[in-house]
Amino acid sequence: MRRPIGLAVVVVVTIAAAPAQRSAAEDTQGNVAASELFLRAFAVFSHPRCSNCHPRDDQPRQGTSMRHVHAMNVQRGREKTVGDGAGGYGRPGMECRTCHEASNGTLPGSPPGALNWRLAPKEMGWDGLTASELCTHFNDLAARGVPVMDHIVKPDDKANAEWKIDPLVKWAWEPGLDRDFPPVSLPEFTDLLRGWKKAGSGCPPK
Repeated sequence: MRRPIGLAVVVVVTIAAAPAQRSAAEDTQGNVAASELFLRAFAVFSHPRCSNCHPRDDQPRQGTSMRHVHAMNVQRGREKTVGDGAGGYGRPGMECRTCHEASNGTLPGSPPGALNWRLAPKEMGWDGLTASELCTHFNDLAARGVPVMDHIVKPDDKANAEWKIDPLVKWAWEPGLDRDFPPVSLPEFTDLLRGWKKAGSGCPPK
């Protein structure tokens, strides 16, 4: 009698690799919800490097982990209301540029600096707002014709030679010394905002 031939059964298990995190540029080419894109951008808007100069009152903030009202009772003061560089430049005798020059100081404890250092315009104050509140506020401003993102993202009707990112926006990623910078890179941040607008400017739920 012939003995049965044993058959070895080989089970091949395919392990799917975890998908790599998609970049903002890839997301904007797909169908990612606008609200998700805004949530990712909100990590920058809410970071102290950004929000310290976007108060909803007349006083800037200082610090990151231990934030506080700017020392020396600094106030909004004189405000430019239209065009590039809109915002509060400080009171007479205590203007922002008195200490904040066009570039960062290099000595320990010296003030940071960028061209046209100032507080954001009052209508662009958002410190303390939630992602949903800020998104809604941006859409309300845009509906009134306020160019909310033009200082961050190049408008479609502007040639490259005619437009430059606001130096204060760029400074957040070049703060000097050992200062923290936002958790999202500047190129990814601008990609997120372009994608948010392209996807309909939808907002996260409350």
